[in-house]
Amino acid sequence: MTDENIEQALDEQPEPESPKDGDEGDQTPDEPQAPEEADGGDQVAKLRHEAAGYRRKLREAESERDAVRLRLDAIESREVERQAGERLADAGDIWRAGVTIEDLRDDDGALDAERVRDAVKRVAADHPHWREPSPDYDGGVRESAVEPEPDFAKALREAAGG
Repeated sequence: MTDENIEQALDEQPEPESPKDGDEGDQTPDEPQAPEEADGGDQVAKLRHEAAGYRRKLREAESERDAVRLRLDAIESREVERQAGERLADAGDIWRAGVTIEDLRDDDGALDAERVRDAVKRVAADHPHWREPSPDYDGGVRESAVEPEPDFAKALREAAGG
């Protein structure tokens, strides 16, 4: 119950009728008051204190939850960038293209590898200049498939019959 609910419940309770002037009623001054009546204010104070403690614990739990969510977002962002780095020259381009971490999560809030792959492919297709350059397979010196040009000495030998 919130403080407002408690106060409202207390306000709705009928006030005990006080004896009129000269009318002692059923109660005599020597009789002690009922425990509920005597410590009603103390009970409300206890409830308010207890509710304040629960609110404090709730705020602490929410704060801790938010901190854990930030850490999880950072970890998942690094994983997305690792996967994006396989196809993009700069892995951070995935975020520049407008993709958010929430776009890459499934209905349960877990990072969806299929959505990550699709997003990376989409970004690479939309921005071909952001792609990782294809590797150069030039391994150095190779034998040429083209025949060498004939030289003058070779032509003379062939003409002489030899």
